[in-house]
Amino acid sequence: MVIMPFGGVDTKFPSLTIYTNVIEPLIQRALGKDANYYRIDTKDVQKPIKNEILEGLMRADVVVADISENNPNVMFELGFRIAQEKPFVLITNDSEQIRFWSRTYQINDYSKSAELNRIVKRIQAAYDSSKNQSKTEDELHRLLQRIRGDEEKFANPFQDRIAAWRIERALEQITSIQQKNWGLDAKQPPAYIAFIFEGVMELLERNEEYCTLSNLNFWSQNGVGDSSFLQENVKAVCRGAIIKRVILIDRKSWDSKAERDELLPSLQKHEDAILELKKGLRGKMIVKCLVTDQYEKFLNDDHHHFGMLRHMTGRNKDDGRVLILPRYGRNGAISGLNFIFSGKSRKHNITTEEYLDVFERVFRHRDTLDLREFLQQTKRRKS
Repeated sequence: MVIMPFGGVDTKFPSLTIYTNVIEPLIQRALGKDANYYRIDTKDVQKPIKNEILEGLMRADVVVADISENNPNVMFELGFRIAQEKPFVLITNDSEQIRFWSRTYQINDYSKSAELNRIVKRIQAAYDSSKNQSKTEDELHRLLQRIRGDEEKFANPFQDRIAAWRIERALEQITSIQQKNWGLDAKQPPAYIAFIFEGVMELLERNEEYCTLSNLNFWSQNGVGDSSFLQENVKAVCRGAIIKRVILIDRKSWDSKAERDELLPSLQKHEDAILELKKGLRGKMIVKCLVTDQYEKFLNDDHHHFGMLRHMTGRNKDDGRVLILPRYGRNGAISGLNFIFSGKSRKHNITTEEYLDVFERVFRHRDTLDLREFLQQTKRRKS
């Protein structure tokens, strides 16, 4: 792809003449007469021009950028290409006019005959470099842009963000491999679940809500309690999100002093997080506790954990939800997560509605206490 200033034959910069008489011959010398190259005004454009340009800047093996006259459109497109970390070649017809920042890159002046062979070699080298790049990475980049750029494909406002988040994680792994880091850090199931929930917290925006019903044993596990999951909660609230959490506590464990002493630090971490949020609060975090020996009264399984994102459009009104349910193996350990999106599917809407009702019942249950009140009662009991 060639990016350059546009202009007519009679202007100071006759771009079409330069493209036809200078740049095209250089590309053909570098890549052969059958090379596939274009600039945007010579292409049969099927999409909005902005989309065609950005897609070309992402997909082209090589971008030849004529930065003569420091044209702002060309500079923007060049910056976008640099951000893709893909090969480009800079050329000009007056190297004395180049702005300082672009002098950090190698620039060849095609108005000087001695420079022409260098330009040909640079195009050849850039093309070879492009072919050595990961095709997987290229495909993932394209998929990421498609997901982000086509909101109509999703019936739920969270779906595109979660899809993009998953692809970005894959890109990170590919980048690591390209840097010859072939090691993979395995996580224990609780630590991996905490890692996923950290990503979910990153997706929350202003006035969006996260409701979660979990058990205290989950928070006390290695890999969860020492993860940055709770800190990501704090960051989400600072962005203006609302987090409502009910922590179910098994009465038998709580009545045992030894077990209670093991569980208390997890609650204290939540209290510390809430205190931290008192400074410059934009959203809010509400944490409540319920000691019970009747889990089945609130949930239909034995594991007592789910989260739900809600996209709020008005006061107490949400137009999109995603329910996050752990999957469990035969040994009772978490083996994965299921994501259920509300939207066009009646079944999915009913499912998310049921879980939202469960959360509201527990959240407003007469025995459910605000975290601070619960800790105060616990301290009085200990003393």
